[in-house]
Amino acid sequence: MTDKTTPDKPGAPDTAPPATEPAGSAAQTAASADAAAQARKAPPPKSPLITAIEIENFKGIGAPVRIDLRPITLLFGRNSAGKSTILQALCYAHEILTHRNVDARKTELGGEQIDLGGFRQFVHGQDLDREVRLRFELNLEGWSVPERLLEDMRRSREADDNDWIETDNLAEFVRSGWVKLAVARNRFGQKPELASYEVGVNETLVGRIQRDDSTHMKLTFNWEHPVFEPVGGGQPAQPRAAAVGVREATGPLDDRQQLYRATVHGRLKSPLPRWDGVLDLEVDSEDDWELGGAIGGPNHSQFNALASALLVGVGAALRDELAEIRYLGPVRELRPHTAVEQDPHEQGTWSNGSAAWNRLLSQNELEAFIDGDLFTHVNDWLALKDRLDTGYKLRRRVTVELPADAPPVSEIRRYEWLRWQYRNEQGSVDMAKRVRDLTTFFEKFGASREYAERQARRLVRDDEKVVNAIERLEGGRPPSAVKTLVRVVATADERTTLEIVTAETGLPVRTSDIGVGVSQILPVVAAALDPRRPGITAIEQPELHVHPKMQVELGDLFIAARDPYPDALASVEHPERHAGIFLIETHSEHLILRLLRRIEETHGGELPEGKPALTPDQVSVVFLEQAGGEVRATRLRIDETGEFLDRWPQGFFEERDDELF
Repeated sequence: MTDKTTPDKPGAPDTAPPATEPAGSAAQTAASADAAAQARKAPPPKSPLITAIEIENFKGIGAPVRIDLRPITLLFGRNSAGKSTILQALCYAHEILTHRNVDARKTELGGEQIDLGGFRQFVHGQDLDREVRLRFELNLEGWSVPERLLEDMRRSREADDNDWIETDNLAEFVRSGWVKLAVARNRFGQKPELASYEVGVNETLVGRIQRDDSTHMKLTFNWEHPVFEPVGGGQPAQPRAAAVGVREATGPLDDRQQLYRATVHGRLKSPLPRWDGVLDLEVDSEDDWELGGAIGGPNHSQFNALASALLVGVGAALRDELAEIRYLGPVRELRPHTAVEQDPHEQGTWSNGSAAWNRLLSQNELEAFIDGDLFTHVNDWLALKDRLDTGYKLRRRVTVELPADAPPVSEIRRYEWLRWQYRNEQGSVDMAKRVRDLTTFFEKFGASREYAERQARRLVRDDEKVVNAIERLEGGRPPSAVKTLVRVVATADERTTLEIVTAETGLPVRTSDIGVGVSQILPVVAAALDPRRPGITAIEQPELHVHPKMQVELGDLFIAARDPYPDALASVEHPERHAGIFLIETHSEHLILRLLRRIEETHGGELPEGKPALTPDQVSVVFLEQAGGEVRATRLRIDETGEFLDRWPQGFFEERDDELF
């Protein structure tokens, strides 16, 4: 198996001029070739969906803590300051939206690295009267109504004679939004339940579904939101029944705006809707009113469709984004398995780093050609002097397991030797001559004729078994042992493994012989450079067990990994690439110093050749600390010269200054 794709594979861009090119058209041909190459390149990476996280009453965080996300977001602070809680909140939100698991102990994304212990353990202060609240602000510029939801809407349209509102045009209207989840004890004080699910669009609340009783859910919606204008909303309404005023920090509502209630029918067991179905909305009998003819009027199905497109569609987008998150825990496997092992729970195995080894081996040559060669790129970062310079790199090793009925290689070699020594006219082995030669051999050492023949026949019986077994595989015909070996190997199951070798000599080494640094940093490198990296890659302590020089180079890795394959080809089968966010919990002064240096060099035009550029708006440094019994998050601004505009709380790594001065 080759380690690199070859340039002559099908689908490779061919920019060579035609052989019959007319004179004087070289410049035109070159320009056309450049245009074709640009057209085949992959589109720019997709902007991340999640732009900020707000957490309240989760683990050590009581009062709301907001984290704005940038391409490189660093969480600093002392131990138990709440850094890991930010990452774990993402894993918990995934459990809620994907698995509807509000009482989570283990999480799919966290694998064995995260144990939340259930609601009684992770609600802040173990105060069961509190609500755990998670709020996600979203960039919805590229959002569209999910296809399965549209199909359900189309089915509803066929059963309704009313004019239809094309909800897929909402993408032109929607720019930003949020989803908010609240988990609390149920009214009987027993198990926790999802208390409410809320969606806002363009900085204004659309609606909130919350539990009314054990079988019904209430939708509280903002009739004055411009999205409802096509069905009579968007203006201050005059309801026939009392409206419920709202004064909550969920979006800018002026004094005129009101929220109204409807019942969500169907089989909802919690405020979370079905992710592929239209909401079934209806006004309560005691609230017999009509809003612009929407609820209970001729526009009822259109109102359902609009409300569903946002309340279901936006939540589904967040669910999908959270499901793709890769979380790398603080301790990666010290003795990783270097063989490909298909795991149905791959997301969870990123937490201990083992999925990184699988990813390095699972990328086939076509994917490497289209996306960019992950294996080669990782090796460059591990081995090159101007990068991590670990002194080691990876090598693929391909072995096969022979089937149970296949003769061992030693027997195939034995058969080839016997044919070479005793080949008869039929191309097989002359066993009689073999017996005579062995008898003569034993007689030379003083054995009697009878004893020599007996020993010779005993040895020949083993040779006959070898000959019969191999010739039986070939239908009784005497084969070439080399052809037999080739056929057996070609049909055997292949096993591909990775081995660590020295960068200069290529000698294989064991992870136990080279310390734990390489085993800790390799999953980080693979996760960062993966061309199919998801929207968020969350990493705890990437610098663990790593020399300060490598910690510095990690800064360049995270900068360069924002788009590591700018020349990747465009393809129908190519998934959307994410620009991606690195959400990093770290204690590394060296890492932040490299980022500050690159910002300064970028601004001053002094960036070394081949090094990635960086601007202040691409970095978010958040310092978390305990203050008055609460977690406080402070975002430290950086100017164009790579200097902090805000004072580092308690001093910037003041321990260093204390020791030096």
